[in-house]
Amino acid sequence: MGNSRVAACSLVQNRQERRYWKMEKIYERVTHASQLYRLYRRTLCVAVTVILLGTAFAQPSLSVDRLRLQATYQAELGHFDKKKVSAYLAYTGLDYGHEWCAAFVSYCFAQLGQTEPRTPWSPSLFPQRKQVWNNGVRATMPTVVLPGMVWGIHIASKGRVGHVGFVDSYAKGMLTTVEGNTSDPDRRQPNGVYRKRRSWRTIKSLSDWLQADPVSKLNKSNF
Repeated sequence: MGNSRVAACSLVQNRQERRYWKMEKIYERVTHASQLYRLYRRTLCVAVTVILLGTAFAQPSLSVDRLRLQATYQAELGHFDKKKVSAYLAYTGLDYGHEWCAAFVSYCFAQLGQTEPRTPWSPSLFPQRKQVWNNGVRATMPTVVLPGMVWGIHIASKGRVGHVGFVDSYAKGMLTTVEGNTSDPDRRQPNGVYRKRRSWRTIKSLSDWLQADPVSKLNKSNF
């Protein structure tokens, strides 16, 4: 009788121990899974941080010429008078009364001592050797867009690039521009040199005329 009780107690104890052992294994698996999940989240956070930092530092510093060009076209903001517009056009061999957005771009480069571009014809600002992005070749957001780059918009009625200007800044797919022969955003003055905002999707081409600037080579990755 005593042996039976001992055997029964031993059996119950063994069952309890097995249950405890199973519970411990389950707890270990859950704990391990939780640790793996926390490790995954940390790794993911580190990876995202590295990518963001890499993107931030991938933008090259601006050259002296680029900063000078930016200061030059910004100094023209607000001009719409005949004397100033005539100066833009005269640099490209035209008289007052012609369209002058491309002449304005050419004039600003001339203030840096550059002999080109020197054209009143918008499409001439985008030769293959100077293009750094074209939405007909790569219809995705350009990766490197810097102040002083020239953008062009396709005008359907003309069947070509029909309006141009300077990139002043670029963020989240939006260009802040400085452009000539454009309407006043406040609609209080005639066409002149004004700052505007344009989506990258409206841009046909980007060119970079700062030949000495190594950034041009980096922009080839936009294609």
